Amino acid sequence: MQNIDLAPTLVELARAQTWEPVQGLSLVPLLQGEPPKNWREAIYYRYYEYPAPHRVQPHRGLRTERYRWIEHPLTGTQELYDSESDPTEMHNRAKDPELRPSAEGLQRQLALLRKEYGDN
Repeated sequence: MQNIDLAPTLVELARAQTWEPVQGLSLVPLLQGEPPKNWREAIYYRYYEYPAPHRVQPHRGLRTERYRWIEHPLTGTQELYDSESDPTEMHNRAKDPELRPSAEGLQRQLALLRKEYGDN
């Protein structure tokens, strides 16, 4: 779940009228013990507050149940972590030929999520 899911959840709980477009998904089905329809398979994020407050270079990425993919637009570098074999994310496997199909799939998925959220 993401912070964007809070507003649609509260709207549904209040039985209020929703608005369009809404990026988040209502968590009410989860509260009732069921996964929401069309539940996302990846969580997208973008960090852009540079140079302040944390002095972290801008980057964007996504997290699936197994992988985390990160892109650094200013440097062109990429990171890929496999939580199954490396739960502490200590080994960047973005250039690992064994994970190339996964990396390419994650890149496509990230591009789709950026488009979905209007992050150009």
